[in-house]
Formats: sequence, C-alpha cells, structure tokens
Amino acid sequence: MKHWRPARRFFALAALALAGTFACDSSDSDPGPPGCPKFSQVTIWNKCLPCHSSTKTTAADRMDAAMGVNFDQYESAKANGELARDWVMAGLMPPSPMAPANEAEKASLQAWVACGMPQ
Repeated sequence: MKHWRPARRFFALAALALAGTFACDSSDSDPGPPGCPKFSQVTIWNKCLPCHSSTKTTAADRMDAAMGVNFDQYESAKANGELARDWVMAGLMPPSPMAPANEAEKASLQAWVACGMPQ
C-alpha cells in the first residue's frame, strides 16, 4: 500500500501546519488556545512510558533509556519535548520492536510542542 504514503504524509503535514498556526503561549499556567493539546492529551506518551517513566529507576527497567528523560511528569516532558518530537518525527522513537508512532500520535506531539508545551 505504498500508494497511500503520499496521502498520509500530506495529511500529517497539513495537521502540523494547522498546529503551527495557533498563537500559543508557553506559560505553565496557560492551557494554550483552543486546539492546543495539554500535556495529558498528548497521545503518544503511552508508547514512551515503558522506558521513560520516573517509576523505572534502573537501566534494566528503563531498557537503557536515559535517566531523567521521563514522560509521566510534566516538567520532565516539557524539558525534553522538542527532543522527543524530533526523534518521533524522524522515526527513531519508539524503537523496535515497539509499534511505531501513528500519524495522530505524531500530530498530537507536534502540536503540543508548537503550542509551547502547555500543562
């Protein structure tokens, strides 16, 4: 089904373009304008938490994921949001054999970062 890839890319890029059109405020107390997802609404976190959770305290538990890079707590997610977006958009996260991020998960993360990562 390679013929669908251009269409999927188009819709993903369109979603990203729309997400970037909002005038977003990055202050922690501001939830951002309508259409900007809050931290708890970013749909990809469930794929990050098997390795990037503050409850995982050993390298073995984290499957060697960097300590302190966690996506179950807002402050850590915000500090690492741009890096997470870059790695997810490049297809580097989540790693194999985990399921890759789908277009909706990518768009959700991209919109959250574009909106200044509202809490």
